[in-house]
Amino acid sequence: MVSESHHMSDDWLNICRAERIDPDEVRLVYARYDAYRRYARSGTDDAGALEQWFRFYRMEKASEGEQAGPAPSGCSVDSDAVNNACIKRPAPFLQALQAFRSAAADG
Repeated sequence: MVSESHHMSDDWLNICRAERIDPDEVRLVYARYDAYRRYARSGTDDAGALEQWFRFYRMEKASEGEQAGPAPSGCSVDSDAVNNACIKRPAPFLQALQAFRSAAADG
């Protein structure tokens, strides 16, 4: 029998599977948020909510992509292949981040 906490910890992975989001991308982006949050708490800044931070992060990632040069000729991978779902599908990506945060808090 699967425990309820185990089921909840898989919610973010289920979102990733359903939306074809790389789980490593979710882990990477959340680690960046967590580092930002710890940094902000160490000073006088107030750490923003995940939703606010993600909106800022997505805008920054999109602008970086616009500034990057074209991919080498014949290469099917773009300049930041790992971090595309947060730009291309922000709503489900944020859902996955929120579910990952809940799983991390439970685990």
